[in-house]
Amino acid sequence: MTKPDKIFGVSGTGLKAIAGALWVIAGFNVVRMGVKSWGTLEDKLSFWLIAGAAVTFIAFGVMFYRLTLKNIARIGGHREKAAFWHCMSLKSYLIMAFMITLGVVLRNCTPTPPSFIAAFYCGLGTALFLAGVIYFVRLRR
Repeated sequence: MTKPDKIFGVSGTGLKAIAGALWVIAGFNVVRMGVKSWGTLEDKLSFWLIAGAAVTFIAFGVMFYRLTLKNIARIGGHREKAAFWHCMSLKSYLIMAFMITLGVVLRNCTPTPPSFIAAFYCGLGTALFLAGVIYFVRLRR
């Protein structure tokens, strides 16, 4: 039987590129939903909306930055090709699954105000997007 690493094997550089693309795409889509929600609001330049987005960005940005650096170091430890799904750690996949589930619940199962969705998603999505950019910056080094 052939090992998955032989069939789906990707170099460390490829793993970083895949991880970066996943984070950038996820961030873009989350920001897109936040901007769409923000566009439905009457007071688009509310101090509280902008502050909420900034606080969300800072909180998640710090968390994602640390997670990204740990993941880049983990990928750098691969001396041989690894299956493409090794682009992220199990912890990263679990965080992603939890956040996707929470996002679906927030949008569909509760009467969450559009102002919250706008501020939270814009801050969160920007943090996700920039975490993905870090992978590509590290690839250039």
